[in-house]
Amino acid sequence: MNSRDIIRSLMTNSQSVIYFKDIQGQFTLVNQKWINIYGVDLSNIVGKSYFGGYTMEIATKARENEHLVEQRGREQTFEEGIIQEDGVHHYISTTFPVYGDDNELLGTGTISTDITEQKLLERDLKHSQQALQEMVAQDQLTGTGSRKAFFEKVEAELLRHSRYHHSLSLLSIDIDYFRQVNERFGHAAGDRTLIRVVAIIEEVMRDTDCLFRSGDEEFSIVAPETDIEGGDGLAKRIMKALREEEFDLIQTLTASMGVTEMVEGDDLALVIKRLDEALGEAKNEGRNRIVVRSI
Repeated sequence: MNSRDIIRSLMTNSQSVIYFKDIQGQFTLVNQKWINIYGVDLSNIVGKSYFGGYTMEIATKARENEHLVEQRGREQTFEEGIIQEDGVHHYISTTFPVYGDDNELLGTGTISTDITEQKLLERDLKHSQQALQEMVAQDQLTGTGSRKAFFEKVEAELLRHSRYHHSLSLLSIDIDYFRQVNERFGHAAGDRTLIRVVAIIEEVMRDTDCLFRSGDEEFSIVAPETDIEGGDGLAKRIMKALREEEFDLIQTLTASMGVTEMVEGDDLALVIKRLDEALGEAKNEGRNRIVVRSI
């Protein structure tokens, strides 16, 4: 058995998708699994960047990953979601540089494994964990307060406000396009990013401010003894700190923020509705901005 026989057997029988591209991003070789998925013969794809079921959109996303590998000179692993005839399939893909005998970069190779069933199981598990997490006070990933704890804190501050009329601001922070971080780099990288975001926010906050994770990529702050101008100032400091941070892989990150303050006659539903509206307006106006809503 020689190396040619081994390669032929691998390319014919592997249940992983395997393909190679040259330095221009054009296909040089694909395996039988790739052909089965995209319905394109080898003769129709060699020398092309995309064809048939392997669309320009798929090629463009893959090319971004390939460029990263070419620049760094080492393998990288990505999660990808690709639309196929029976729906979206999720793949874990490792792309690696291919060198010639003279150490010249010839292109890249990619090995992709379908993890769709695993992702469905993870989704179901996540839903179960979210239901359980709503019953506890602390977010298990970031160590911040949970969504349930946020509502309880706001209710307690409403009671305090009705008695002593102290000022209080609420902030809602949504990380812009965070889903793309998970889709491109995987959930482990997304989790690390969220943990770093929390650390940055906590560096800006005062000791008396309380931070909560109120959604997948959404955080809320309860800032006692802070009027609307102070809440706006806190949001601006957080936004500046996030913009100046250089994150791993994604480099830059922005957020949309809503700010409101507690006023006479507020109840939990009213103040949360006003906060949600401010955040929604920030996202609808293009993201990467702060919207302040008083009454």
